[in-house]
Amino acid sequence: MDRQIFITSDHHGVEIKSSIIKHLVNWNYDVTDLGTNSSVPVDYPEYAVKACEEVLSHPSSLGILICGTGIGMCMSANKIDGILAGEADSVGMATRGRAEDHINVLCLSADYTDANLANDIVDAFINTEPSDKDRYVRRVKEVADQE
Repeated sequence: MDRQIFITSDHHGVEIKSSIIKHLVNWNYDVTDLGTNSSVPVDYPEYAVKACEEVLSHPSSLGILICGTGIGMCMSANKIDGILAGEADSVGMATRGRAEDHINVLCLSADYTDANLANDIVDAFINTEPSDKDRYVRRVKEVADQE
């Protein structure tokens, strides 16, 4: 696989992030860990911005952001022009978010998602391509026009 994956977490997501990285490396993905790597409390916006800037700098790349609920990282990521972030707690949400909403950043909950499910969600996100159906393309353009 040649797709670059940028992954980050706050202090809540360190453990699950480590599991996801091992899983992705096992499948030969090019993974860059942007921190944090400690249980010392940090503010998630700093890490969300860091990962999103990398995604924007590498057009075919994807981002994975993890915090306690996934919601904080998602809110922060969606403030950045060009980022379409979605929080997913199921394989179906990740698949549809990528296909229909063209998300380029996946946000996960460390507190409500176990490592096995997280790996399945990540696989669905990475292995799904954005749909070129007119209705999805139109809707994504409408969102971009709001920026």
